[in-house]
Amino acid sequence: MKKIFTLITISLVIMHQISYSQVKTKTAQEWKTLPDFFNILEVNNQLYGATWALGLANSSAGIDASKYGLSPNTVTSNFNQIISKSRPDNTSILYPVYPLYVKNKSKIIDYLSNTKSMGRVPIIYFINENSIPIYFTNKSNSLNLVLDGLAYDKVFNTLQTTARKRAVAVVSEMIIPGIKNLKPLLSIPNLQSISITVMFASEDFTERSGSGMKFYKPESITVCGPITLFKQMTSKTITEDLFIKKAEFYLNDGEEESSIKKVELKIE
Repeated sequence: MKKIFTLITISLVIMHQISYSQVKTKTAQEWKTLPDFFNILEVNNQLYGATWALGLANSSAGIDASKYGLSPNTVTSNFNQIISKSRPDNTSILYPVYPLYVKNKSKIIDYLSNTKSMGRVPIIYFINENSIPIYFTNKSNSLNLVLDGLAYDKVFNTLQTTARKRAVAVVSEMIIPGIKNLKPLLSIPNLQSISITVMFASEDFTERSGSGMKFYKPESITVCGPITLFKQMTSKTITEDLFIKKAEFYLNDGEEESSIKKVELKIE
C-alpha cells in the first residue's frame, strides 16, 4: 500500500513539473475562451496527476479514496506546518501564495477543518502531500481562489451517460450543495472570483483486460464565477438554476490531454 501511495505522490510531483511545458504548447487562440482567473495548470495537474489514484481506488462500488488521498485533517495539519515556517524560496509553487495563506490563515483553517463533505460526498483530497487544495491567482489585478484536488466518489458507466450528463451529476450532487461550506473563504479581502474543480471517473463496463483489470477514464468539471455569485448562493438569495445559468463551466472529458472546453449545463 505504501508503494502505491508513493507512486501516486511521485506522479503528482512529476505532473507539476511538466504542466508548464504542456501549457506552453497551446496557443493564445486555443485558450481564448478561458477566463483570466482559470488556472489551467492546476486543472491539468490535478486531473492527470491523480489518474493513478482514481484508477487504483475505483471499484464497482465506488471510490475507497481514503486509502489513496489526504483527509481534511491531514491537509489542515499540513497547512499549519506550511504557515508555521518561513516563506518558501521562489522556486516553490507556494512562494507567491504564502503571504495570502498567512494573512487569511484563520479563514482557510476554518474551511479545511470543518469541510468534511460536499453534499453527500466525503472529502478526500488527491493532491501532493506538500500541497494545499486552495490556491490563489492574481491576474488582471484580480485576486482569485482556486479549489481543486476534489474527487467524486462513484464510477460512471459510459454506456449509460454522456460526459455532460456525468458532469451534471457531479455539479448537482457535490458542487452545488458544497457551496455553503465556502462561507469562511468568501470573506477573504479583495477576493474577486472562485473556481472549483472536481475529478470523476468513468468506465465502459463491457471492457476488461485479459487479467480482468478495469479501464477508467479520468474527467473533470470546473465551475467558475464571481465572488458575488457564490455569496448569493450561500445567503440563498438566488436559485440553483440561476446560479448555473450565471456561472461558467469547463469540462475535461478525458478524450485527449488538455481537452478542456466551455459547456452549458442544465440540472433537471
